[in-house]
Amino acid sequence: MSIASQKRAAVLLRTLAALVLVALVAIPTWLVATRSGRGHIAGWIASGLEHEIPGTVALDSLSFTGPDTLHVERLTFSSPGGRPVVDLRDVSIDVSVGAMLLGKFHADNAQVRGGEVNIDERPDGYTELEITFSKPGPAEGKPADLDIENVRFDDVTMNVNFADGGRVVAKELAGFLRIRNDPEKPGVVIRMDGVSGKQTEPSLAGMHFDLENVAGRVRGARREVLRLRGDLRTDDDHLKFDLEYANRKERPVVVKIDAVDTTPAFDVIARVADAFVLPSDVDLQFE
Repeated sequence: MSIASQKRAAVLLRTLAALVLVALVAIPTWLVATRSGRGHIAGWIASGLEHEIPGTVALDSLSFTGPDTLHVERLTFSSPGGRPVVDLRDVSIDVSVGAMLLGKFHADNAQVRGGEVNIDERPDGYTELEITFSKPGPAEGKPADLDIENVRFDDVTMNVNFADGGRVVAKELAGFLRIRNDPEKPGVVIRMDGVSGKQTEPSLAGMHFDLENVAGRVRGARREVLRLRGDLRTDDDHLKFDLEYANRKERPVVVKIDAVDTTPAFDVIARVADAFVLPSDVDLQFE
């Protein structure tokens, strides 16, 4: 190759390198800084999540409040039948855009401000929440590449609706979560810690409970779906509870109660409520 040809080749290589560098800088900038780019990211996130779960995902709006901080307004997960099961009003996530483009969703921290979780029991014993995130039975294909290390949430409402019409509601929930897939087993695993809130339904003779120090886990596509432990308090009473929700036809919910410090009146009310107020699916056991 002549010297002139070598120079032209060198110029061409430098030009190509410059174009690649501009593209590497411009594409992420366009994705982050423009409405069209953010729309593409929102679409990638939604379609990527939907590829991993049976349910559907919707994002109302998306923006970046920092180089790696993703802000989402109204993030909704719905069951295959269209029932919203997780509806979050405001979500901020520290996440890598590059990792998302490679199909990975790993984050160190997330903040959820306001939302609603609906756990509806189906006639087959599963819940709409499970069906949204995990197919029943053996896992098929690669597990979701999902790991959100530290999720702080507040002002969340949880509605549990039983097949027989019974209902349990907790409001003003706040605490911490970790969300990840289990590479050895099907289903997404959610671990909870330091959760507090207020139980509002059902009412026991007009009494409601404050929830404190609640910890546990939710697991999709497993027999044991939900396990929670914590404290229940009124002005005069203190109880500890251990709750299990499992996929079984007969009384899928078992709640064990340890009366740490209760009044005689409360003990009577609790036993009457077990017989006449609580849903028939709930097995209340006093220890």
